[in-house]
Amino acid sequence: TPSIHSTTTESGGVWSISDFDDTLISSTTPMVIWLDGDADDATTMMVGYVGNSVSSIPLYYNYVISHTVGSNDALGITDFDFYDSSSDADILYTIGISTTTIASNILINKGTFVAPTTTMDVQGDFENNSTFDANSGKVVMSGTDKNIDGVLTGSSAFYQLTIAGSSTIVTSSASTTDLIIDIGSSSPPPLTSPSPVISPTTVHTTPTVV
Repeated sequence: TPSIHSTTTESGGVWSISDFDDTLISSTTPMVIWLDGDADDATTMMVGYVGNSVSSIPLYYNYVISHTVGSNDALGITDFDFYDSSSDADILYTIGISTTTIASNILINKGTFVAPTTTMDVQGDFENNSTFDANSGKVVMSGTDKNIDGVLTGSSAFYQLTIAGSSTIVTSSASTTDLIIDIGSSSPPPLTSPSPVISPTTVHTTPTVV
């Protein structure tokens, strides 16, 4: 049974949650932090909690963020099926049997993000600043005028990438075993001089953690 806690921000946007028994939490316990009841949504998935506190958890408007406490920790998105948009409409991901939907941008911020073995539908930008494990699954970019950016080669290469909307590969190189471009969709070639990606806006309102 999920344990749900809420808080409000202090001055400057700082927030904290302390009303739970952290002896019941391990380094593999999935935790979801989201902005509840605001006009703009924000969701962060986190694992790797150790000790008695963790700080500097990122939470950005219109982003799903994959964040681990340690750089060597791994976060499997299917472990977060216990609480998604079907539980609270303000959460920006939905995990289904055949498709996991990211209804916003996704940012892999720290640690290894393990994709589902099925299909992950990304409706916003895709940005990997750490490690992306494709897990032999398919990533569908279904948004319009979206960017694919960050580390996308080697261990972070796509397994199967489908462009169903229109996306620009911003990084200078990217790898995938299979690339599928649906009829009517477009994916320009990698840019030799990558355009800067606008930094997401930091949230300064009311987060909730599960």
